[in-house]
Amino acid sequence: MMSMPQNKTNSPNLVPIRARGSGLPVFLVHSALGSTGYYANLGRALARGGPLYGINSIGLFGGATPIRSFEEMASRYIEAIDSVCSGPVVIGGHSMGAYIAFEMCLQLGSARAPQCLDIDQAGPALAGMGTLIANDDVAAAVAALISVIASLYGRVLPASLDSIQQTLRTADEAGQLTLIGGWLKDLQFLPQSASDEMAAAFLEVLMANCIAETQWSPGERTYSGQLTIIRARDSLHGPEAYQGWQKHCSRQVQIREVSGSHATIMTQPHVLELATHLREVLSVPLRGN
Repeated sequence: MMSMPQNKTNSPNLVPIRARGSGLPVFLVHSALGSTGYYANLGRALARGGPLYGINSIGLFGGATPIRSFEEMASRYIEAIDSVCSGPVVIGGHSMGAYIAFEMCLQLGSARAPQCLDIDQAGPALAGMGTLIANDDVAAAVAALISVIASLYGRVLPASLDSIQQTLRTADEAGQLTLIGGWLKDLQFLPQSASDEMAAAFLEVLMANCIAETQWSPGERTYSGQLTIIRARDSLHGPEAYQGWQKHCSRQVQIREVSGSHATIMTQPHVLELATHLREVLSVPLRGN
């Protein structure tokens, strides 16, 4: 669910999935959805290791203006990390979250962020190519969003995609917001008590994240830590799309492959294979940082 567990940090967007453990703390950044709730499956599959945190989008629950820049997001999220940890950390993310994680690692440097984890995200040259804001058909974009959330959380669609599109096209703006909120509640993405305002905040965060992705590039900057990519076998892109990361890394990029698709990689049984790879990656000591 989108609701946050009890948060003992000073940062409202930092979610402790496992607040204690042995090993480097791992911070997983949100995707375009803004929420890190679906990382809970991965947290359970990892079972043990270092502390594990999710980083939600600022503004996800209202009360703050969503950020439209990965560079600013990275700076703010680093402040959140500093509130619970002063030493080396591992930063990663699924989908769009991998881009934000990489930006954070560039800002921190390899001494503080010796490892960066990319869970099924193609190279930076493709940033912004698949965002929902590229779709002028709002009803189709929302239907696609609902489908992605259902896959990520392993839920049943609340209605057929054709029905979702047709229903949205016959509703006014206020009615559309109520409909979207209802579907998100059916998917247990929003709590049943969520208001239309919370649904609106989620959509604002989603839009801000997508805009930020279209504007981001690492440019000429290079990361000297270890970037590990874990690609879904049935990914949206072929293996060649991931090779573009190498030009932004001084170390050899490591690429692993697991079963599943871009969305289902976080659900059973694929998440167990993902967790196995992550345990192996996190247990490898890095030299020369």
